[in-house]
Amino acid sequence: MAITSHLNRILFPIDFSNRCIATARRVRVIAERFDSEVFLLHVVAPLRADCAAFDLTALIPECAAALTSRARGELDGFLAAEFEHLRVRRILAEGDPADAIVQHAQALGADLIMMPTRGLGVYRRYVIGSVTAKVLHDANTPVWTGIHDRTAPPFSTTFRRILCAVDLGPHSVQVLEWASAFAGRLDASVTLLHVTADLRSIPGREFDESWHSSLVNWVRDELEKLQDSVKARCDIHVAMGDAVKGIVHTAGELKRDLLVIGRSPHEGTVGRLRAQAYAVIGQSPCPVASV
Repeated sequence: MAITSHLNRILFPIDFSNRCIATARRVRVIAERFDSEVFLLHVVAPLRADCAAFDLTALIPECAAALTSRARGELDGFLAAEFEHLRVRRILAEGDPADAIVQHAQALGADLIMMPTRGLGVYRRYVIGSVTAKVLHDANTPVWTGIHDRTAPPFSTTFRRILCAVDLGPHSVQVLEWASAFAGRLDASVTLLHVTADLRSIPGREFDESWHSSLVNWVRDELEKLQDSVKARCDIHVAMGDAVKGIVHTAGELKRDLLVIGRSPHEGTVGRLRAQAYAVIGQSPCPVASV
């Protein structure tokens, strides 16, 4: 996964919904600061399965042409005022939406995919939409996802305080590089976070308090080494306990504008999205950039 300090190309999948309009404000802010070219991608899903179920196969070409024509008209005018001063290309594709997003991100050399927020209620907000989940699994491009709780207060379009959560594995270097480069262009501060196990909470085990202090000091040292290795300037924060809860809680407590986390850089049957990353994205109180 290439890390760049300049987001030359942003891929923004759209479905003409209100959530796209809300996300567009953030796309615009980032595109302005990075002088990015924005690709608006709308994908028309094929009709074959639905038509076949009702024995309407003969109507597929006519219906598909009508839908494509309508989509082209909507696409040409969508967000025209919001993006009038930006470099914008509008792309209409057909097929599976997630597959099309991943393929276009690769073909266009996109530096960031910005997915609209799902905007679900208090219980369903933990469920990432199937299209977003598949993009997160398959894309080798950093992916931006919005807040999944529609009851959350309106979110600012300024990004001055960034939380970068790392697991101290090899991929942490790339995650911090991306967060630091992004922050640098936006004059933002970065807090570097690692959540480690709380030895004191293990049932049936007693640990000397000095062990706890030693672990915290070791984690802090590792975070400082990581910071130095990428020449970043960060506040260091160490939390104890469950990783997902710790990351989500810290993002809310510190009132961060953006959370940057890592996705697995390895492809395979489980894709690129780690289980913890999936949970963090669904519960985060602020947008998440997963690298």
